[in-house]
Amino acid sequence: MARSTFYKYFGDKSGLLSSLVGAVQDDFLHAADAWLELTAGAAKSDYEAAFAAIFDAYRSHRVVMRCIVEQANQDPVIRDHFTGMMAAFVAAIEEHIRLGQEANAITSDHSAHDLALWLTWMLEYGQLQLVGPAVDRDLKKYTSAVTDVVWRALYSELTGP
Repeated sequence: MARSTFYKYFGDKSGLLSSLVGAVQDDFLHAADAWLELTAGAAKSDYEAAFAAIFDAYRSHRVVMRCIVEQANQDPVIRDHFTGMMAAFVAAIEEHIRLGQEANAITSDHSAHDLALWLTWMLEYGQLQLVGPAVDRDLKKYTSAVTDVVWRALYSELTGP
């Protein structure tokens, strides 16, 4: 796209990123449904498939997400968009955890909000640093590892010391 055409539609990089945030957030929340809609008794393999879907969605937007994260450090408008996006993710995960705790499907007795905060930010940073640039072989390892982390944090009873 020619620079003159770009500036006809977007005043600057912030304008472009602002126009993309909503669509990216919607895609991520839709992908996260594969995880968040799993019910009590779902197999660990179901969770791994869900995280693979989430990672696929992230990878399809990895360039935009890197730009959003970098621009958020210096642009208050993009920072507000990014903060809002992350708050939406925290809220969705928190609701999943709260419902799971009420149904005794989630074994952690930590607050749903605290768990959601940690999981959301851990997943976001891991996707930015690891999943986005990963080759397929590494992506499978990362998917398996994050499944173990979330599984142990939420769904499995710890046994022994």
